Amino acid sequence: AEYMGQYLFYMEKKLEVAMEVKKELTEQEKILSCALDAVQKELPNFLDWIKGSVSEYKGKPAAVHPAFFGSFDWHSSVHSHWTIVAALKKFPDIALMPKALKVLQEHLTPENIKVEEKSVSGYLKEWEVPYGFSWFLMLTGEIFTWEHDIGKLCYTSLKSLEAIILKFLTVWLEKLKKPTREGLHENSAFAMILLYEYAEKIKNPELIQKIEKKATEFYEKDATFVDKAPDVNFLSPSLTILHLMSKIKTNEAFLAWIKEKPWGVVLKLEPAKGDCMDPQKIAFNWLELFQKLVILYFEQNHWRVQGRIG
Repeated sequence: AEYMGQYLFYMEKKLEVAMEVKKELTEQEKILSCALDAVQKELPNFLDWIKGSVSEYKGKPAAVHPAFFGSFDWHSSVHSHWTIVAALKKFPDIALMPKALKVLQEHLTPENIKVEEKSVSGYLKEWEVPYGFSWFLMLTGEIFTWEHDIGKLCYTSLKSLEAIILKFLTVWLEKLKKPTREGLHENSAFAMILLYEYAEKIKNPELIQKIEKKATEFYEKDATFVDKAPDVNFLSPSLTILHLMSKIKTNEAFLAWIKEKPWGVVLKLEPAKGDCMDPQKIAFNWLELFQKLVILYFEQNHWRVQGRIG
């Protein structure tokens, strides 16, 4: 709570200045600029998960996470790096390209990743499975498919950590007896979505097969398609399942599967009350964004089932 308070205080003080600076940027540059700012901001940071070493590392998170020290916590730093790479691939002429490349080169070095490997093999496996580790594989897959010299260097640095994390997540998937459905970091369907996209990018048919088998086991006959009003949820439990099943099924099979699922209430959540820095309000905003992105994905793939999507 102490660190969240510091983080929100910092964000409130910096928000007005940051938005003023970003007024002259394009929408793409605003997104990339926010990610770049985040991954380079060492403090505040949440390091309470380091058992027995909290006091030692408070104030210097880069000592224990030299690659992924920014953005308040490890998984946020990882998916902020993914945002940077994805933006550079999507918009190769973006004005912030030189700055972004410099940050990637400084963070994703062999030396830094060696230090990260120790953390990942230790306490992080208790905190970042499946969410943070799934995001790391998404980052790795994004870099693997990036035709850029810097991307190739970064991937070479990440390969050893990729192998460690892939092993952890493969074991997690195989041992998973029932899905976690809450719209938080532990959500099983969301982790499988990220794993599936990673497996597609690196062309890993064995991993794809394992995800398809587990998703079918958990969700083929599942009828729990009602989202409760959010507390601190930032994912839609229903739409994560829908999104996952749309990936592992053909268009025809997905439409047949979804046809009778009673999930209309998903899109009827009331906006959370509170100011823009309130954690509950932030969580609702992310949930709303997640819903819109998944619905857009459905629409782009022509999956409008009797007008119920969108």
